[in-house]
Amino acid sequence: MDFLNKSLAQLKDLFLSMTPGARITAGLLLAVVVISLGYLFTHEIAGPELYLLSGEAFSNSELNNMEQAFGQEGLGSYEIVGGKIRVPRSERLEYLAALGKHNAMPEAFGDILTRALEAGGSFMSPSEREAYLKNAREVQLSRIISSMKGKIEAATVMYDTETKPGLRREKVYSASVVVKPVGAQPLDPGLASSIRLLVVGAIAGLKPQDVAVTDRNTGQTTFGDSEGYGDPMSDPYIARKRFYEQEYTDKILSALRGIQGLTVSTHVELDTEQKHQEEHLKHDQKTVTVQSSESTFTKTVESTPPSGRAGFTAQGNTARSLTSTAANGSNQDEERSESSQQSLPSTQVVKTEKAGLTEKRVTVAVTVPTSYFEKIWRQENPPQEGEEPKEPQEGDLAPIRTKTIADIQQVVTTIIPKPDDVTDATELVTVAEFPDIIPPAIAQPGMGVKALAWLGKYWSTVGLIGLAFISLVMLRSMIRGVPAVEVESRPAAAVPEEITQEEEPGQQARQRKLQRFGGSGGSLRDELSELVNEDPETAANILRNWIGTAT
Repeated sequence: MDFLNKSLAQLKDLFLSMTPGARITAGLLLAVVVISLGYLFTHEIAGPELYLLSGEAFSNSELNNMEQAFGQEGLGSYEIVGGKIRVPRSERLEYLAALGKHNAMPEAFGDILTRALEAGGSFMSPSEREAYLKNAREVQLSRIISSMKGKIEAATVMYDTETKPGLRREKVYSASVVVKPVGAQPLDPGLASSIRLLVVGAIAGLKPQDVAVTDRNTGQTTFGDSEGYGDPMSDPYIARKRFYEQEYTDKILSALRGIQGLTVSTHVELDTEQKHQEEHLKHDQKTVTVQSSESTFTKTVESTPPSGRAGFTAQGNTARSLTSTAANGSNQDEERSESSQQSLPSTQVVKTEKAGLTEKRVTVAVTVPTSYFEKIWRQENPPQEGEEPKEPQEGDLAPIRTKTIADIQQVVTTIIPKPDDVTDATELVTVAEFPDIIPPAIAQPGMGVKALAWLGKYWSTVGLIGLAFISLVMLRSMIRGVPAVEVESRPAAAVPEEITQEEEPGQQARQRKLQRFGGSGGSLRDELSELVNEDPETAANILRNWIGTAT
């Protein structure tokens, strides 16, 4: 605590010994040092640069529009890294303002259709509105395809419709997609098929066979086909074959991921039947009743006695004796039953349905680098302490190679299916060895190039450090350069007793001027120069008194 008090007392004495100008200069230098150090640490943590729009990656067309906006505003301190724009942190607002001023901000896909609907107004005809929407769809699809990062650099979509004459007035659609893949590589067939399906799904009524995809790198144009024979990836056999090959490759690589530099290639042969059905019919000796019928017939016949002659006389009121001679009638009953039965031998029907295009035969080719066998030998034969590591000979690697190849074949055969006509599944797995080809070392840049690159990136930080260091040196030199003023005691000149009361205010002002030389402060020459500039008359009186006192 005593040390702190002494230090504060020394600083206070130094500050009081400075002139007002020196105090102001020291304060400004101290402020520069503090601000520079604070900005230096903040600048180091946040970094001198940042990526525009939160590090979003843009397509080539969007980058072209942005660069044009930056050029019109005279902004050239940006850098494009992997589709992202890196700008100085201090100029971020200027770059954003340039993008907004020239309408170069990346648009959301839905904004294109929204602007197309709002552009025409309420007096637009249906045909004009349809033309606006058609153009908006083309632009939107082009940007969606171009936004496939790492695969597509640019894309253009065009489509047209035509109404056929006749009663039905059927509409015919056609579309064309021109694609520029990244670099000089050809367009992947699977990606071309995905692009075609994207366009088909976005335009109602469009069919895959009506969409042409053109590769700008190769100039090749492919069409889709409803039957799957136009585009290779639309063929069910090829698509399923590629799926199985990729699936088995991923499984094998996952099982052998401990081997560095391993490569795996699979070939899958599929069953050409797309659908397989089987039906088996089996008869049994035991019969089975398939139809049975039974019927019963009953008949009853009754005869009535004679009722006399017809006519009025017979039916009238006659004597009893006329009808007493009538005889009784006869009855007859009949009943008959029938039954029939139809039987067939028992039959069993078995129907089997199997999915087609299944893997019929899978063969695998695996390559292992020679360095892997050498690493195993070095692990099994470490050098003794103080000895240099030895290089393995061909005879040393032979047993390791044989065992490793057998292990790889054993692992792979458990993953791939075994056909019925193959007795040894290891025949389906081929393991080969390839030597390691070490590319020539890339020449590293020298220290001078590295220093210039580092200085170009962090020149602002270096400048701040230099400014802070110079400020500290100047502040130290100013503090150490202030001499202690020794006040020489001299007898004061006798003040005349004849000073009247009217002269007293002027005399007091002169005494205050003289008291400035009695305290601590700058040199006598500086104080005298300042006094001459402020009040020449008073300075002349002081010099006159000094000269008179000396004589």
